Amino acid sequence: MSTADRSYQEKRDFIRMKVSSAMTILHAGNEYQATCRDLSGAGLLAECEQAFNLGDELEIIIAQQGETHMPFNAIVEVTRVDGDPEESDNYTLGLSIKTIKN
Repeated sequence: MSTADRSYQEKRDFIRMKVSSAMTILHAGNEYQATCRDLSGAGLLAECEQAFNLGDELEIIIAQQGETHMPFNAIVEVTRVDGDPEESDNYTLGLSIKTIKN
């Protein structure tokens, strides 16, 4: 399917895959639990109880799911933070993948 055939929402370089995977965020010596909501070749969307600042560099780890799926470990940059602590306990984080770690 070419980009011309896709809806406006999906005219990106990478298709987003909907997921619901537990993940760990490492930042400034602290560890936070989050949920990955979608994943593409360039970034991901996560929900977390912790808000981060735009431009923060985080390490993320999405755990191995069975014997055939290796863990995903990457360095990401926070590109979007949505959420209001008065309305919800969770923030939605837009994360851009900078480096995939082995």
